[in-house]
Amino acid sequence: MKKMNYVLELTLEQIEALITYYEPLAESVFVENTMAAFEGNHVNISIYPTKKVMFQGKKAKQHYDYWIEQFDLGDASSDEDEKPQETAKQKDTFYEPSIGSDESGSGDYFGPLCVAAVYVSANDQEFLSQFPIKDSKQMEDSTIVKVVPDIIKRIPYSLMVLKNGQYNQMIDKGYNLNALKAYLHAQTHKKISEKVGKKGPIVVDQFVQPAKYYEYLNDLEDVPQVQTFLPKAEDHYISVALASMIARYAFLNHLTKLSKELKLKLQKGASPMVDEQAAHIIKTHGERQLKEVAKVHFANTLKAKALIK
Repeated sequence: MKKMNYVLELTLEQIEALITYYEPLAESVFVENTMAAFEGNHVNISIYPTKKVMFQGKKAKQHYDYWIEQFDLGDASSDEDEKPQETAKQKDTFYEPSIGSDESGSGDYFGPLCVAAVYVSANDQEFLSQFPIKDSKQMEDSTIVKVVPDIIKRIPYSLMVLKNGQYNQMIDKGYNLNALKAYLHAQTHKKISEKVGKKGPIVVDQFVQPAKYYEYLNDLEDVPQVQTFLPKAEDHYISVALASMIARYAFLNHLTKLSKELKLKLQKGASPMVDEQAAHIIKTHGERQLKEVAKVHFANTLKAKALIK
């Protein structure tokens, strides 16, 4: 039977978190051309300068799946990955009429999880062509704040914002990040379909395999059917790119509001500066307040507490 290799491409910060996790659990070993390598409990882990991490061994898939969940890597790949439910055709689909959805805030320690869905019709191309529209991660936040208010005056959208207090309660009940995202995506699909009187086609920037997406929604009635699950869908459908921008716009507004309440300009992302701010909030306002502004299951919480000691 062929042995499978499972590979993740991570950021340096994610690699640091992974190394911190395995140092007390596995034996550090020498593997040529690697930054670090670990061996133990039926898994071999090799970390390369290219920021790729390879998992091998009997429990490789288990460890691989664990980090996909921890780092929210919906489109991570291995050599046995399932293909997306539908692949974008070579023709230009960007302005095709569709309902597209995307999220923002899932990788940020501070601030809520925001999901938006957008309906783009065949008549919107001329209007939208005057704006810079692409994946929000490729845009300056200042540009998003400038152009989104003008876009949403005309383009119909729906928005779901899961604030930190409720987010943390759901995590404590056993939900994971992808389950929460699936629920929010489905709800935005419902809302926008009701608003514009159309049920599709629905395109989702893929964060999990389709079968798992619907599994997360087993308890939800009348789940809208997604026609296209596609990694980097914002490059192929303007509706998804717009959803990404609107979700980011909502996230930025909520982060600004939380910053004003705390009288502290909260940092985006999950950097060491975030650890220091979290430590400051714990010392100044207590852990209860931290749960109202942060996703406390992130590793930043433990790092913040370590800074206090």
